Amino acid sequence: MQLRSKQKPPDWDWDVWLVSAGRGWGKTLSGSRWVIKNAREYPGCRIAAIGPSREVVRSNMVSGISGILNSAPIDFKPKWCKSSGVILFPNGSTVETFSAKTSDLFLGHHFVWGHRVRYWHDLSSAWTQINRGLRGPNEGIHPQVMITTTPAPLRILGMIAADPRTHVTHGSSFENSENLPPSVVRKLKELVGTRLAEQEIFGKIIRAPIA
Repeated sequence: MQLRSKQKPPDWDWDVWLVSAGRGWGKTLSGSRWVIKNAREYPGCRIAAIGPSREVVRSNMVSGISGILNSAPIDFKPKWCKSSGVILFPNGSTVETFSAKTSDLFLGHHFVWGHRVRYWHDLSSAWTQINRGLRGPNEGIHPQVMITTTPAPLRILGMIAADPRTHVTHGSSFENSENLPPSVVRKLKELVGTRLAEQEIFGKIIRAPIA
């Protein structure tokens, strides 16, 4: 599947790429392709893939229809070691998978993909540990973090978005309507005009809690 322009990495030397988009926009595919791109360009690099739970990581980020295993090209197919939770690419690059609840293990990675962060148990603590654990400058790698999520009115998410080293991509669910069931698109359209739609469909970070 071809990526839309907004699903591709920003063309500048960013530290964090925050994809704050509506449901069904294609966040998982965008994250998977970014992981694969880095794994291929930096042989032997270490990548962390973090989700709200191990189940989400396995079923969505790793083996889902838009996950890493299904998104990798034929000539760069990785091996999935279920017992260790590690994906191994042909050139030695690895993806270690984590639940956000195990933030003390986020250490020594060049790249991090954080998915569905609105559901993380303690996003603030995990975010601190991710930044402490990044490595790469002495190896000629600029460490980067990609966040893919439908947003929520979380203070830490607003702080990440406001950082000048963060590139924010907002996206509407309707941008991917051709790949969504018509019934889903109809239900989404029914929400347009409501405050909830700004967050769930258009991916806007709303500061105040939603009534």
